Amino acid sequence: MEEKKEATFVVHIKKSTGKGWQGQVNWADRDEKLNFRSALELINIMDSALDYVEVSEAPADGSTKKKGRPSKK
Repeated sequence: MEEKKEATFVVHIKKSTGKGWQGQVNWADRDEKLNFRSALELINIMDSALDYVEVSEAPADGSTKKKGRPSKK
């Protein structure tokens, strides 16, 4: 059974048009802020963060590399 992945995000929409969203997402658990230029990019950021959480909680034997997005503070 797959373990539940959790992360807390605060999303600030700075511009909303008929074509999409632009803004900033704050990954509250790590105090990281990233800008996004589309709703798809926002989803990809959050998905990458969940992959990072999953990998960073893996065993410390070095068998798994971190897949998370690089930090952009």
